[in-house]
Amino acid sequence: MRTKWIYIIVALLIAGITVVLYFSLKNDDVLIRKDFKRNLFSSSDFNASLNCYKDLIGLSTDGAFFDFYQYEIDGLQESSLKGNFPKFENVFESNNLTNTKLSYWKQTPIPKEKGLYHFDIAYSSNLSKSDCPREFQRKDPLSQAGNYYSYISAYPIGVCLLIYCPSEKALYIISKK
Repeated sequence: MRTKWIYIIVALLIAGITVVLYFSLKNDDVLIRKDFKRNLFSSSDFNASLNCYKDLIGLSTDGAFFDFYQYEIDGLQESSLKGNFPKFENVFESNNLTNTKLSYWKQTPIPKEKGLYHFDIAYSSNLSKSDCPREFQRKDPLSQAGNYYSYISAYPIGVCLLIYCPSEKALYIISKK
């Protein structure tokens, strides 16, 4: 009888932990977790609200991830994209990174050079499996003039691509490791 109660308690504990992990992963906010907000633009005087988050891999034991974020940005002036921003060195421990390639905010459309891996993630078929990433791909903001992009590609963090669309007041962040 006593072992039966132990099994029930363990099962309830595992179920509870699973529910907590599920909801904490579903409500991930990279702007807060990575402290991106104050390092994205020359001004941090803007509001950002997470409209969509998709984990495109799910729980993995090897630390792999492929995430899509869509934020609504309010109160940001385009002049805040000038200078050497985002400050990736404040977000990632730059002394632990190797093979680093990065770009501060630049205007779209993206260059049509071959071998630019950091843009490939925006066209990945994984994005077409969910509504808001599929809509992002349909709009293709990287090929339209008037938007901005930035990226960092390095080992061990992988690739992080940021796209800001002033006309939509939208910020997209796609990261893959």
